[in-house]
Amino acid sequence: MIDPNKQKFNDDLLVGPGDLALAAGRFPTIEHVLGHRELRELFLSYDKPANAAKKQGRMAGFLAIALVYAALALAATEYVARSHHEGSSLWWKVVFFAREAVPFVSAAMGIAGVVIGGMGILTARRKASWLQGRLMTERLRQFHFQSFVLRSREIAASLADEQARVQFLKKRNTWFEGFKGRFVDRLAGELTRTIGEEAEEDAWLHATPGEPDAVDNPLLEPLFDAYRELRIEHQLSYCNYKLREDARLLSDAPQHQTIILSNTGLICIVLLFFIHVLVLCWALFSPKTWPLASVAVNLCVTWIAFAALAVRSVEQGLQPEREIERYQQYRSGVRAVLQRFNQAKSQTEKLRVMREMERLTYDEMQNFLATNARARFVM
Repeated sequence: MIDPNKQKFNDDLLVGPGDLALAAGRFPTIEHVLGHRELRELFLSYDKPANAAKKQGRMAGFLAIALVYAALALAATEYVARSHHEGSSLWWKVVFFAREAVPFVSAAMGIAGVVIGGMGILTARRKASWLQGRLMTERLRQFHFQSFVLRSREIAASLADEQARVQFLKKRNTWFEGFKGRFVDRLAGELTRTIGEEAEEDAWLHATPGEPDAVDNPLLEPLFDAYRELRIEHQLSYCNYKLREDARLLSDAPQHQTIILSNTGLICIVLLFFIHVLVLCWALFSPKTWPLASVAVNLCVTWIAFAALAVRSVEQGLQPEREIERYQQYRSGVRAVLQRFNQAKSQTEKLRVMREMERLTYDEMQNFLATNARARFVM
């Protein structure tokens, strides 16, 4: 059965089985440009740990919220235990034990939740690993595709013969070593710089661009076709995937997360409304029995209010609405780039559009990193 939520990732860098062979069959003359084994290996060495750190960090964030909610709920429940009269029955002994133990358990859970969520124990290190890994993988992707734009002259020269191709690969190795010297083991500083940096030149990982060279080389046409497919259309496909509607309960789609969190918060509000209506009716029509039920009703109201607060905390940690806005803006930008690229009348004009695309991807990466750096699972 076909999984409607399945999406192939990173095939723009040809990291999957058969991706390189498929690209070589479609664009044989620029196979040496599309395939970059060292870059793919470095990409994978950061991509998998980053994904794992993201999952672990968010699980720790959910745990922090659950602990604080449980602590508040137990603290409220303590009142019920203390409302029982002393006696010699087994029930009283259980209630007495609970009454004495609840404050300690509640305090321990509250402290643990604050330490995990507010102070970043279990979350800060994982978040840093995730964001630094994402920075590295996206910069590797940018390094690869910026070479299409800023090294077009060298690529054109490499199409002459085998010797020219070998010379190009040697140059690319030199460029790549420079890239690694800047980023490998320096990601903490680069992350801080990227989030706060607004200088245009910081986006570029090759020579700082001036005006693109006027080109009209038929041998470069496969390069432009590959860029359209692997860069522009691939990014557009990814945006559409992130903005998909997904009916699964535990979905990573921001659209579905927003619906679930909004509906849960609305349910809490509706429940509180009906409970207060019930309380009003009870107080009006059966005031003598109200004191017997008031403790349980107040406890339910407190639990529901805490649940609404927990939902809000999860929303602050996941930031689904901000994610939707970001991907919608990015998708609009990519669509405009694709339209201008298809309408371009010359290779020089296409290079200008490609440069806009690379700047757009850098800005999107900045927004992604800044948004998630600020997100907190704190209740």
